[in-house]
Amino acid sequence: MINTSIKEKGLVHCIKISQSKMVVFGAELGQAVGSVKDQLGMLLFSREGAVEFCPCADGLLAKQSDAPPSPSLVAGITMSDPFGYIYTSGARL
Repeated sequence: MINTSIKEKGLVHCIKISQSKMVVFGAELGQAVGSVKDQLGMLLFSREGAVEFCPCADGLLAKQSDAPPSPSLVAGITMSDPFGYIYTSGARL
């Protein structure tokens, strides 16, 4: 999760330092993400579908299963493993 007021260089930095493989964002952030898309080099997908920068990601969220993940997929994951990073006003929590 990234503070929605972060733009341009700061946005690129936050996304790249997280080592993300894909960015999922709301249509209201389409302009901010679109302005740096060439610097990111990853899948960009607007959850609302209003801004599609990567046609190959079309429908990925719609295809997501509601079923719990298989035990083999989550084997070895513990409560101390990182789940995500939250970027606010420059601080990493």
